[in-house]
Amino acid sequence: MVQVRQYPRVIVEGMDGAGKTFLARQLADQFDLQYVRNEKGPREDIGWWWMDQLHWFPGDPIPLNDRFFYPELVYGPVLRGNIVATFATVEYVSNFLRSYAFLIYCRPPIPVIQKGVEVEDQMDGVKDNFKTLLGTYDKLMIKEFDHYPKERCFKYDWTQPIQLQNLIGRVEEYLHG
Repeated sequence: MVQVRQYPRVIVEGMDGAGKTFLARQLADQFDLQYVRNEKGPREDIGWWWMDQLHWFPGDPIPLNDRFFYPELVYGPVLRGNIVATFATVEYVSNFLRSYAFLIYCRPPIPVIQKGVEVEDQMDGVKDNFKTLLGTYDKLMIKEFDHYPKERCFKYDWTQPIQLQNLIGRVEEYLHG
């Protein structure tokens, strides 16, 4: 497995319709981060794409991912019945992110997410499997938050305005500490 170096990375995660893209663009602009959006749908080369995304060289802009890694662990099993990556790759990327990344889980109330799913164009199966997908995301993020240092993870509900100020402060501390 190719070794990659430590560097900052911000990941904005969550269910379709949760407000990730709006938040990710806002944070990327505010902190001058490189906005990187994960493509919708399965990729046969997802493991290689993950590894490629982990490479960073001094002078490169700090990436802010509008989804990275975690969607495959949710949507893959629920919509396809499998994950399109090896266990070793999943374990490596997971450990790397837990060691270095700042993880934001966009999780407004269920009716807000459900409305977002209904309004936006979605990948096949998302609307029909909404409850299962959201439950799977919630369980995965609870597990991840147990493995991340508390100062590098944040559950964000954009319907609570004070949370944005708290989140910005935490990201600022992470990036410029």
